Amino acid sequence: MTTAPEAPLADATAMNRFHVIFREALDAVPRLVGGAPVEDADRAEHVGTYYDNVLRLLHAHHEAEDLTIYPLMVERLPDDVEVINRVNAEHEAVLGTLGAAEQALAAWRAEPSAGARDAATSAMADMGTILLAHLDHEEAEVVPLIGKCITVAEWGEMSATAFQHFSGDKPWLVIGLIQEQMLPSENETMEANMPPPVRDFWTGTGRPMFQGFVADLRG
Repeated sequence: MTTAPEAPLADATAMNRFHVIFREALDAVPRLVGGAPVEDADRAEHVGTYYDNVLRLLHAHHEAEDLTIYPLMVERLPDDVEVINRVNAEHEAVLGTLGAAEQALAAWRAEPSAGARDAATSAMADMGTILLAHLDHEEAEVVPLIGKCITVAEWGEMSATAFQHFSGDKPWLVIGLIQEQMLPSENETMEANMPPPVRDFWTGTGRPMFQGFVADLRG
């Protein structure tokens, strides 16, 4: 039995596109981290700050899901509670490896030796194994359920909550990474809903900063 609201329901396929940010970041670890020159402090800082902000985005994304859509799905989809709780519980498993990856990246940024670089590469790979399995499960089992019971407004609240919880030092970087994956109409909606000072910064300064940063990163 489903207890769904009557308001327009969200197009949850945006979740799959959003997840590409993390999939691409993990796929690039062997090249960006593992292939970084030894003792190149500038490169370690550039790559390290990219991954630091991506992992902080992951933290914020999971915190927002835990606070918004997952409790609503449990309430509204009683027949699917086992699936919902199982996939939601995977956030804790991800968190366990996420901390180790963050520490290893910070150590590499502080001392870009071969050993620190290789330890960061290994820690990111360990975290990636757990995270990719979770993303697969969420996309296959939870995204269809979101489309059954979460409204457009509630979906927007999750996004707003994620930005409130984001603790990285480069919000313009994550906005750019998100906009790379979203549809043009979704990006228009995102910018329309930004506070005017944020929108002015993004369109005037933030977007060029993002473009320059990722051009140097991806080389």
